[in-house]
Amino acid sequence: MTSAAEEQQQQQQVAIANVWKQLHYDQLKQQLEKMSLDILEKQNESKASRNWLKEATKEFKHSSAEEKAKNFSALLKSYQSEVDRLTSRAAFAEGCFFQVYQQLYATTDPCIFIEEMEEWKAKYQQAVEEKNQWKQELEQLQLEITSVKKQDATIRELQRQLKQVEEDSKRKLEEKSRALEAEWNEALKNNKAYQEKQQSIWTQEIEQYKEKLANLQKAYDSVQNRLFETSHQLEELRGVKSTEHQMLLQELEQSREENRELAKRVSELLHSRNENTSTWGSSESRDAKELYSNLAWKDGKIKQLEKQLDILKTQMEESQVEHDRQLKEKQQIIETKEMQLKELEERWESAPKADEVERLRKHVINLQALQFGHVEQDEQVAREPRDLETLLMEKNRNLEDQLSKLRVTMEIVEKESMQYQQQIMSLEEALSDQKEVNRKLEQALNETLKVRNASKDISSFLENSSSGERTITSEDQSLLDVVCQQRDRYKHKMLEYEDQLDKMRERISLLNATIETLRNESTRTGARMDSSNIAEKRGQNKLADKESISLILEQGSNSTILNWPENSFAGRRWLGRRKSFEKWLYRWSLSILRNRYAVLSLFFYIFFLHLLVVFTLYRTSHQLGGALPRE
Repeated sequence: MTSAAEEQQQQQQVAIANVWKQLHYDQLKQQLEKMSLDILEKQNESKASRNWLKEATKEFKHSSAEEKAKNFSALLKSYQSEVDRLTSRAAFAEGCFFQVYQQLYATTDPCIFIEEMEEWKAKYQQAVEEKNQWKQELEQLQLEITSVKKQDATIRELQRQLKQVEEDSKRKLEEKSRALEAEWNEALKNNKAYQEKQQSIWTQEIEQYKEKLANLQKAYDSVQNRLFETSHQLEELRGVKSTEHQMLLQELEQSREENRELAKRVSELLHSRNENTSTWGSSESRDAKELYSNLAWKDGKIKQLEKQLDILKTQMEESQVEHDRQLKEKQQIIETKEMQLKELEERWESAPKADEVERLRKHVINLQALQFGHVEQDEQVAREPRDLETLLMEKNRNLEDQLSKLRVTMEIVEKESMQYQQQIMSLEEALSDQKEVNRKLEQALNETLKVRNASKDISSFLENSSSGERTITSEDQSLLDVVCQQRDRYKHKMLEYEDQLDKMRERISLLNATIETLRNESTRTGARMDSSNIAEKRGQNKLADKESISLILEQGSNSTILNWPENSFAGRRWLGRRKSFEKWLYRWSLSILRNRYAVLSLFFYIFFLHLLVVFTLYRTSHQLGGALPRE
């Protein structure tokens, strides 16, 4: 098919070339030039004749009737001759056009042929370039063939030398394997002795940690006892506080009633003075003097209370400064303990790890395989893995028991820390209540001061009258004594609450430290369990892994994996649950967002919930605003 199409294209191209050869493009060009010159001459002649006709018609129009009759025939002949010329010129132009049209109509479009020629030129250039490349490659291949022929002899010599080198290397490898086996046996013996020493050191450290755990348990028991004592004390303090609060409110109400009665008496006296200025008796003057003396005594007492309040404020500021200083000291102590913990962690990390032991074990197995081709098995070696399996099982059980105990202790300590935090919150609430009570006392004192300022007019009037001795009633004196006692009592309670808060914070810091130590120990036990499980699996697979299992057992205490909780079993389980929960939450949120009705219902639910919260807040604020003026 392709060859037939190519032949048709070649035939078409040959036909196009023959047509353009028969056309004689140069002769056609000369003929067209002659035709164009003839057409231009005839156009010029027609222009000249038209101009002459224009002039003749103008003269004919301007001439008289007799001249028009004479010249009409000549003018008409000239018009006829001009029409004949135009027809002959048009016929000549049409003939020229048809000649050129007949010659060009038989030809085809030369653009196709030209484009194909350009394509063939590009293909020809590519073929030439490929030919040059193939020539260069042929030359290179010929050179390589000659070089390969020359290298045949060298290859044979090299093969002979390779055989000799292989034989020498095998012999040297056998000698080196024997020497390395002896060296590794000595190194293994030394490692066993060193590991026995390390095991004794680790056992001593484990005993020390057990003693520390016992001390922590004792401290925990003491802290628990103190907690019970503090809870009883707090209950007693709450009862005393409630009774004192009620007493203080009753005393405040009594003082307000007495102030109102005094104001009524003063207003009655003023009214009676305005009515009976002429009849001012000795009894009324005495009452006025007594009132003035009582008011002056109350002013002095109020000033004393203000001074005592200033002293209390200064004492509170000093106690706050001391509390900040104690906090800084405790922070320094915590920093020193953290440095000690970092040093201990560095010591744990500097101990030999299981990776080095694993590398040595693999090297020994490779050497045994090279020398003997298999791992030797004796009766003693067959018996020892069973003993190791039992030891591993016992160690796993002990570690699981320790982990369970540590988890239980951690849960108990966390619960107690939560209880301590709740007690701190209750103490802070009690402090805030105490501060509110103090604020109410200050408001009551300020009200008494306002009453004193209002009674200055009366005192000035009484000073202008007779100046007598100032007598103090027993009721006012008892009221002020009660206020002072309440003030001192509340001050003492505030100091006690602050001391209790400091003690509780110290206990919580100690409990947090114990929780951190327990977490570290639980991670260490989990790491030991993991290492023992790995060693047990390897012991079941191969008898040659006996030495590596013993090394891992002896060095189990060195595997300090302190990255809690990712590397422990509980941490991995927690992370898995968290990932599953996140996936479920993500799918649930996507399903809700895809469902328009669910999104609308959720939006309206949140909107109405906000409205309910705002309504309740407004209602409570309105109720509190109505209850405050009553108080």
